[in-house]
Amino acid sequence: MRILFFSDSFGNATFIYNQVKEVARYHNVLYLCTNRQNQRIFPFEKVRVVPFRYSRYMQSIKGRLELYDLQLNFKNRSFRKRIEAEIDKFNPDIIHLQFGYEALKLLDNSYNINYRYIISFRGFDASRMLNYRSYRLALENYLCKENVFCTFVCNYLRENLRKYEIPVDKSEIIYSNTDTEFFKRENNSYPENGPFIFLQVSSFREKKGHVYTLRAFKQLIDRNPRQQFELGFTGKRNDMYHEVEKEVSSLGLETNVKFLGWTSPKETKEYLGKCNCVILHSVTARDGDQEGIPNALMEAMAMELPVISTVHAGIPELVKHGINGFLVKERDINGYSRYMEKVTKWGLQKNNRDVIIRNFSVEKHISKLNSFYNYCFNNYKI
Repeated sequence: MRILFFSDSFGNATFIYNQVKEVARYHNVLYLCTNRQNQRIFPFEKVRVVPFRYSRYMQSIKGRLELYDLQLNFKNRSFRKRIEAEIDKFNPDIIHLQFGYEALKLLDNSYNINYRYIISFRGFDASRMLNYRSYRLALENYLCKENVFCTFVCNYLRENLRKYEIPVDKSEIIYSNTDTEFFKRENNSYPENGPFIFLQVSSFREKKGHVYTLRAFKQLIDRNPRQQFELGFTGKRNDMYHEVEKEVSSLGLETNVKFLGWTSPKETKEYLGKCNCVILHSVTARDGDQEGIPNALMEAMAMELPVISTVHAGIPELVKHGINGFLVKERDINGYSRYMEKVTKWGLQKNNRDVIIRNFSVEKHISKLNSFYNYCFNNYKI
C-alpha cells in the first residue's frame, strides 16, 4: 500500500520515527509535516515540509476564537493548494494522521471522499482537548464519515471520546511499542551494593507528577534513616524543572536527588541498567491533560525492572498491581511511599519483559497496524 503520514512536526518524537520506519518496511511511505525538527534521515528519504502559516492578524483572531471555544477552523488557502498537490501526486491508499488535534489541520483543508483516513489519538488529543466543544464537534463531524477511521494507544482514551458520544465504532486499540532488542538487559546484574536507585524518565510536565514523587521519596527516607536511597530525574530544563528543583531544596533532598538532563535512548538504557526501580507518578493535570501509556514504563519493563506508577489513563493496561509493579491512586503520597519501600525487597522481574514482548513490542505494534490498514482498505471501497 501507499501510506501517507501527516503531523505538524517531524523528527522530535522517537516513537513516531520508529513507527514510520517500520511501516516503510512493508509499504510505500510519504511523510508530510508543517515543520521539521531535525535532519534525521529515513532510509526511504521521503519527508516533505508543507508550511502552514497565517498572517499575524489572522493568527491573532484564530487564537482568540479557539481560546474562548468559539470556533476551531484550520482553513488556509495556501496550505490547501500545496497539501492537495502532494496528496494527489502520491495518491495514497491510506492517509494516517498523527494526533487528533493536528489531524484537523489536514482534514479542514483537503478532506476528500476518495481517500481513506486514520486518526491516531495518543494523549492530550483525547483528554485535555475534549474540554473544548468546538474540538469535539470537529471530531464528531469527521469520525461519523465512512472513510475516516481511528486508533488509540489505550482503551482509556477511546472511552474518553465515547463519554461525549463521539463515534469510535471504526476504531482499534494499537498500543505504542518499545524496541525490545535495544532495551534489553545485557547481563543479569542488578545493583545491590550502594544506594537503592529510583529513576524517573520523563519530561518536566505537570502530568508527570514530580512533586508527588519527591514527597513520597521524602517519607521513604525519613522512615528508613539507615538505608541509602537515590532518585534520578531525566528531562530538559524548563519552567516545571525549576519548580521541581525548588521542591527538592525545600524538602532537603539535594544529596539524594540527581538531575540527569536530557538523555538519548542509549543514555536512557545505561541509566535503566544502573537503577533498581522506575517510577512515574502520572496525574491528570489541571487542564485535563492525561497520558496514554508512557513509553518510559515499557522500556523499564523490557529491561526487567519493577515499576511503580498510578491508576491513571492506560497505565493499568500495562502494569498489573502486585504482579509486575505497583499502582496507587493519583496523588496518594502515603501509598506511593509505602510501595517504594516494598519494592526494595524485589529484584529483577523477568516476567515484565515477557509482557512487553507479548503485547508492546515493535513486531506486535506493526502487525496490528498492518491489520488495521487492511481493514480500512477493505471496508471502504473507492
